[in-house]
Amino acid sequence: MDAHRQPIARDFWSRLTAEQQNLLRRVGSTRNFDSGQTIIHGAEPGTWAAVLTSGRVRVVGHGADRTRVIAHRHTGDIIGELAVIGSAVRLATVSAITRVGALCLTGAQLGSLTREHPQILLALLGVVAERVAESDQHRIEIDTEPKVKVARALLGAARRDGVLVKGDWEIYIASQSDFASIIGASRATLQRVLLDLRAAGVLSTRRGVVVIRDVGRLRERARLS
Repeated sequence: MDAHRQPIARDFWSRLTAEQQNLLRRVGSTRNFDSGQTIIHGAEPGTWAAVLTSGRVRVVGHGADRTRVIAHRHTGDIIGELAVIGSAVRLATVSAITRVGALCLTGAQLGSLTREHPQILLALLGVVAERVAESDQHRIEIDTEPKVKVARALLGAARRDGVLVKGDWEIYIASQSDFASIIGASRATLQRVLLDLRAAGVLSTRRGVVVIRDVGRLRERARLS
C-alpha cells in the first residue's frame, strides 16, 4: 500500500485475524452483483449475510410512510447480519452502487462460526454496536445547527473509512443526496454548508469525493474540543 494512503480500518473484515478470515473463506461462497442490482430485499426473510470483498452498496430503510438512504457500506463491511442473528426479517434494502463482490454465509454457517470462534462473534457485535451508536447520534442531532451537524458527519465519515492522502483526508461520497439523507439533512442544506467550508479553505470537493484539508478547523465547526 502507498505510504501516503492510510485507511482507518473499522470494518468487520479488518477486525478478524488472518486465520479467522481464512475460516470464513473456506466456509462461505463468493457472488458478484452488477451496479444497480438489488442484493437484499427489505421485508423478506433473512437467511444469509455477506462480507463485501469489493465495491460499495446503498442501504435503504423502510418506514411507515417513506423510505430513505440510511447508510453506505464498502469493502470489508458485513451486510444482512441483523436478520441472520436476530430479526429474521430484512430491515432494509441493499443495492449495489458499483459492481460488488461478496463472500456469502448462510445463517447456519455464521452461527456455527460464531459459536466455535467467539472472537468472530465479538467482532460482529462490535460492528453492530458501532452502527447502533452512529444511528443514535444522528437521531440525537436531528435539531442540531446544520453546519455543526455536517461538520460532525464529515469527521465521522473520515474516522470510519477516510483515506489519508499526503496529509489530507479523502472521503468517498456516492452522492450528496445520499449523504444528506444518511445524516438527516436536506441536499440543499448540505450543499450550502459544503460551499461555506470550501470558501473557508477547510475542504475541497470533486465528483464523489470530499477532501478535508484542515481537520482542526473542521473540528471547530463541529464544536468538538
